[in-house]
Amino acid sequence: MKADRMAMALVAALVALALVCTVRMIRTAPEHRALIERKARDLAHIDQLVRGWSLEEQYRSWLEDQGSWYPADLEMMASRRLGAGAVSLTPRPAVSAADGWLSREVEMVFADTSFEQAADLLTAVESVPPWRLKWIELRSSGEAGRGSVVAILEALEKEQP
Repeated sequence: MKADRMAMALVAALVALALVCTVRMIRTAPEHRALIERKARDLAHIDQLVRGWSLEEQYRSWLEDQGSWYPADLEMMASRRLGAGAVSLTPRPAVSAADGWLSREVEMVFADTSFEQAADLLTAVESVPPWRLKWIELRSSGEAGRGSVVAILEALEKEQP
């Protein structure tokens, strides 16, 4: 008899434990679903970032295929558009950028020029391979549409292997 009671108590304890585990699993299922959904969103976000990196890699290899080791020659472009000596160029030291690239900056000073001509030159400078206008200061003179322009341009340059 005593053995039967012990067996029944053990069975009852196991049934109670099974019920507790079942109830806990049912109650935590929404949390697990939310966790899985969050992980799926995180993976989708990581996949999107990887696609973005591959686009950057494709663009970089396209630039290398184009022979874009150096940005366009500013002095030649300025003399062709505005005449020799119209623009003063002051290069700044190159700063190392990511993965073998250098960031170059040049200060362009137009002493007394038409703002339209300066805008035309700055637009032409943003060509392939591009310079990017980082900063500009316009100072007007007594004549309408004329004055001095100080612009800082930056470009990427590939370090030669």
